[in-house]
Amino acid sequence: MASIGLGVFAAFVLVAHGGSPADAHETIAGGAVTVVQTLGPREVTLMMFPPANGPAAMPVLVSLQGPALDAPLSLRTVPAGSMTAVGGLDLPLGTGRPASGSLQIDRAGPWEIVLTIGPDVSRVPVSVPDVAPTPGWAWAVRGGMAAAVLGAIGAAATRRRRRLAFGLGGGALVGASVAVTAALLSTTIPAAAAVPVSASTTAGAGSSATGMAGMDMSGSMSGTSTSVPSPGAQVTGAVVVTPSVGPTDPDGLVPVELALTDGSTGEPVDDLVVHDDALIHLAVIGPNERLFHVHPARVSPGRYVVRLPLTDAGRYGVFAETVRADGGHQVSRSAFTLAVAVPPVTPQREVIAAVGGSGARDVAGMHVDVAVSAAAAARTTRVTLTFADANGPVRDLQAWLGMGGHLLVLGPSTSSPEPDPLDPATSFAHVHDMDPPVQGGFGPTIAFDYVFPSEGDYRLWAQVAHHGQLVTIPVSVAVTATGFP
Repeated sequence: MASIGLGVFAAFVLVAHGGSPADAHETIAGGAVTVVQTLGPREVTLMMFPPANGPAAMPVLVSLQGPALDAPLSLRTVPAGSMTAVGGLDLPLGTGRPASGSLQIDRAGPWEIVLTIGPDVSRVPVSVPDVAPTPGWAWAVRGGMAAAVLGAIGAAATRRRRRLAFGLGGGALVGASVAVTAALLSTTIPAAAAVPVSASTTAGAGSSATGMAGMDMSGSMSGTSTSVPSPGAQVTGAVVVTPSVGPTDPDGLVPVELALTDGSTGEPVDDLVVHDDALIHLAVIGPNERLFHVHPARVSPGRYVVRLPLTDAGRYGVFAETVRADGGHQVSRSAFTLAVAVPPVTPQREVIAAVGGSGARDVAGMHVDVAVSAAAAARTTRVTLTFADANGPVRDLQAWLGMGGHLLVLGPSTSSPEPDPLDPATSFAHVHDMDPPVQGGFGPTIAFDYVFPSEGDYRLWAQVAHHGQLVTIPVSVAVTATGFP
């Protein structure tokens, strides 16, 4: 009987340490989902930790860039398609001071996190998976081990009745064999596809959100998102973006609404997934080449809104970067007209330097030196910015959208000596600095690599975050033709 007991113990040790642990297949690791949105004069970062294995409380962390709030920020959890909130909380926020709490999720499926700041409302989609089923091999391990333990105990208790004891002992060994076999085979059985936590609800174009997607990256130092349109094309992808402008609001901001539709079906597009911490990265370039790099708030399926401090009357070019579920990154181009000039509003969360080429300039209390390597078409050009202040090199630049710096590129134009955002022949690109942060932040150097597609005059906008402010440095670059040997 001792040998039976030792065999069962050895089987238990093998199952516990030699096979795959059951919980590795029964749970799905949860992760943070970060969504950045521009709500009026503020940029709000919402970090969510959706429950990974069924309904539960969802921790959230919210931070703010821009003017301080006059009233608490409101968060509510609403099942998709419902008008009734299940849970909610109000967070008092100050600029640069995050606030946290928990939101109630009481069922699996698609949800909307309704975020309200004064007149600004967004509905952030998030999907919560159901409880993952226990795989069959795990039940075999548990049943086999239970039979083995009970059989061993029974054999020990009836050892004076040899026939019964041997029968129970044999059952124990069979149970142990089943458990060991199931545990060993579990390493060769493909795990069931995990139900992902997605920041998207059901698709408006016939597909559903299935996970998180990332922007395509290229280049040794920088991630690049580029749109080089075909001649005459206004839309460069399947997502058609139609902007409309509303009247100036009491805050002096101009509301711009974006209607997203599928280019093939005409249906609203509501299957966007978060990429680089936002559902949409929007670049709006005005007639004075003023750039607005913002992240519109989703207000309903296929509808996004952003309020901008526009000032100059005229035409504005629009470049919307999106990633659809089960689809790739795309840039949709469009335009709108601001009929009348609008007085500038203060304060603003962005500080903009004067336009210039290579060389030094001062902005936001910093001395910035811009260096552009020899810019030739079809060859990699490096754009380097070095930051310093009265105390020396600046080493506390902050991450914005997970990056140390952003570079937006426009040009050249065939209809104007200056890059024209309305000219469909112009190229548009969004480049990232990919250097890892040092302790305490980024800097003093931020560098970007980019391959200009053709010769001509380009406008670049380098952007970094410092002391809670967005700092933009416009740069003019003349790109020469490539002189291949």
